[in-house]
Amino acid sequence: MKKLLLLLIPALPLEAAAQAPDSSAAAPDSLGYYRAQYHRVTQYYDSLLWADTAYQQAVAGLRRAQQEPRTARARGRKGYGSFTVFAGAAHAQPARFNALLAREGFPTVGSLMPYVGIGLGMRDGSLLLDIGFAGGGLHSKRDGRTISASLLNAFAVELGVDLLPARGVSLFPYAGLSYRVARLSYESPEEVNRDATDVTDLVINRRVDVKSRRLGYAAGAGIDVLLRPRNNERRSAILFVKGGVNRPFWKDRFRYKGATLEPGPGMGAWQVVAGIRFARFY
Repeated sequence: MKKLLLLLIPALPLEAAAQAPDSSAAAPDSLGYYRAQYHRVTQYYDSLLWADTAYQQAVAGLRRAQQEPRTARARGRKGYGSFTVFAGAAHAQPARFNALLAREGFPTVGSLMPYVGIGLGMRDGSLLLDIGFAGGGLHSKRDGRTISASLLNAFAVELGVDLLPARGVSLFPYAGLSYRVARLSYESPEEVNRDATDVTDLVINRRVDVKSRRLGYAAGAGIDVLLRPRNNERRSAILFVKGGVNRPFWKDRFRYKGATLEPGPGMGAWQVVAGIRFARFY
């Protein structure tokens, strides 16, 4: 019954106007007259709708649904996927490695190792997931010969939890696991054997490459800052900084044809990286 009355109400002023005497002579602008009547009817109809509590709640819910995704995108708190690039430094413990270099007459190396990488990132609510591939190394050269020590995190997975629900900023502790490949190598330039009598000993090329593969762990803290916090942006860049430890569960051991060496520089005692997430919010 209520719906029928609402449908009949807009017709009442029109019916009244049809039964009224012809006033075209007194009101030459009949189009303006009917526009004014239509405006009055629509205002009255809107007032009836807004008097209905259910209608008010439906409109409010629709507005919240329209605004909530924009707020989530701006804060980056609802979720995103990202491609990540980063660079920084990893701390090494090169005392034993430097002893090896000094014994062979090579210059020693410092304790900071450049570290670069790429990866993928995801966020769902307050949880952050990073999957990365990164590495770096130390090198010492003398007379064309090179001794190198390097570290490759071939596959690293880190999970963090956002503790700072501020607009455009995230502060998160993280922890994770990685597959580490530490490498020691020695390389010297080719030497021609003037006394060679066979092709097999014509060239002397000395190259040694030994590796240590270990399961590693990482733990630390980081901060994300949304660079362009606009409400209607679905794509944006996020600047981040992370710092913590990145170590193997067991000490590195380098094996080569049955021989075992332990002069590694202990890479990854701690590391600090900064980078950019190219994110798409959802």
